[in-house]
Amino acid sequence: ESCNENEFQCFGGGCVKDDYVCDQKPDCSDGSDESADACIDMICNKEGYFKCDGSCVPNDWFCDGELDCDDGADE
Repeated sequence: ESCNENEFQCFGGGCVKDDYVCDQKPDCSDGSDESADACIDMICNKEGYFKCDGSCVPNDWFCDGELDCDDGADE
């Protein structure tokens, strides 16, 4: 099953609205909409964020002379 543009693909199958991802209430039957990976992706995909390896930081922190990503990718 494929999800619509504004939907999240639950890891175990099915779809939920993007608005329900990382809202501290599991909506997927397997709870995958509240997983760390889903939350990082949801936050990092918002405008104004840079995705690191396993986290994300505000774009303002990119190339600011300080290592904010664990892997240093922001510098």
